[in-house]
Amino acid sequence: MKRIKKVKLSLLASVIILASLTACSHKANSSDESKDIKNIITKNETNKETNKETNKETNKETESKKHNETKNKNNEDSSPIANKIKGKNHNQKFKNVAYDVKEIRELSNNGTYKGKKIAFLTFDDGPNNVITPHVLDVLKEKNVPATFFMVGHAISENSKEVLKRAYNEGHAIGTHSLTHDYETLYPGRVPDPDVVVKEEKQAIKLLKKYLGNNFESRVFRYPGGHMSWNKEGLKKSDKALADLNIHWIDWNTMNGDAQPINDPDLARPTTVDEVIKNFDKSKTFTANSDIAVILMHDAADKDLTLKALPSLIEHLKDQGYEFGILE
Repeated sequence: MKRIKKVKLSLLASVIILASLTACSHKANSSDESKDIKNIITKNETNKETNKETNKETNKETESKKHNETKNKNNEDSSPIANKIKGKNHNQKFKNVAYDVKEIRELSNNGTYKGKKIAFLTFDDGPNNVITPHVLDVLKEKNVPATFFMVGHAISENSKEVLKRAYNEGHAIGTHSLTHDYETLYPGRVPDPDVVVKEEKQAIKLLKKYLGNNFESRVFRYPGGHMSWNKEGLKKSDKALADLNIHWIDWNTMNGDAQPINDPDLARPTTVDEVIKNFDKSKTFTANSDIAVILMHDAADKDLTLKALPSLIEHLKDQGYEFGILE
């Protein structure tokens, strides 16, 4: 009996010890789990912070990229593309520097232009056998193209050879009305669209007579300049011309050969040096002198224009200009 009692006591002690050990084990495991959970929470918090920092850096990079893209877009070269129109007012010799007249008209007054410097030598009121051939000589010697705005009444059997020469040497041919008569074209300073269009068609017909039926010109300059006439009247004549795919262009710089002789502010130059200075001064009056559409004349009395032309061309080259024609 005593032996059985001892065994029972021994078993009871074992159970108590086992229970105690189990409790300790659970406590230890619970402590370990708490540590693990704490570590996971800490790790998650750390990851959150890391992700925040990473996102911040990514956002910064994205914003920086957007900024650079905007900056690059703003600094993009906005130079015009040559020979988009493939005009028929020149023989394609200078096709790589032939530019759309409408685009150049817009760019010549665009103050935000960022592109190469292009000079357009333009000559009004020809052709004639006195000055025009010598202008062509200079252009040929310098290997520089120009655009000639020709008056219909100056195109005849007498001047046809110089006209053909200008075309055959690669220069662009534009129109400058038939009569160059202000009273006929602009009665009361208001352009008459019917007269403007009628004269334009007659001028083109004369050019076709000597340059062939494939010749076409969409390049037009109003006698006296578009800037000189009644704006409301111009809207009608501009539209009438545009309906024929003919587009006007003025100028934004000049050599001064049409300026008043005794104008105290901008007198007509009398020397080659004054011609160069006049051009430089005229650049300061335009929004975009990097696209320089230069007004000159090859009328029979423009000796100084001819004399100054070689110096003006070299001056333009020194200033970084390339040379183009209008199509």
